[in-house]
Amino acid sequence: MAVVPELLVIQPPVAHSSWLWLLAAGLIVVGVGLAGLTVALWVTTPKPSRPDDSLERLRAEALAEVRAATAATDPREASRLIVAAVKRFVGTASDGDADYSSPQQLATMALRDPRLQALAVFAESAQRDCFDPAHVPDPLAVAEQGREVIRRWR
Repeated sequence: MAVVPELLVIQPPVAHSSWLWLLAAGLIVVGVGLAGLTVALWVTTPKPSRPDDSLERLRAEALAEVRAATAATDPREASRLIVAAVKRFVGTASDGDADYSSPQQLATMALRDPRLQALAVFAESAQRDCFDPAHVPDPLAVAEQGREVIRRWR
């Protein structure tokens, strides 16, 4: 078999047309853009968070304070501690200053914020238990009223 020398000469590859190179570059740009968009969306998508249970934790702490206050030896001091714990809970939960307010101030504040009505009534009814020397307070009754104010807070 005879070998033709012209067939052994390596021919240079044929260049592809320029529109194929533009298409390839465009596909690369689109691919990089989609990858970047995917990464950006993945990074900025908010992760599922735990539900906010701060009010429930605050409520549990306040109920524990009321429970601890009932153990005070002096019934008047126990009543004061209970009222202070309930007012502190409402002040913190409402982001207000209910814990520093008198019963009269609470009644005025309750006109603007109806949620404070129960606290105003409780604080007014506990005045006698906390400060009247002729009256013997019942800290268990005060504690039950305080627990009710704490439980009903929304």
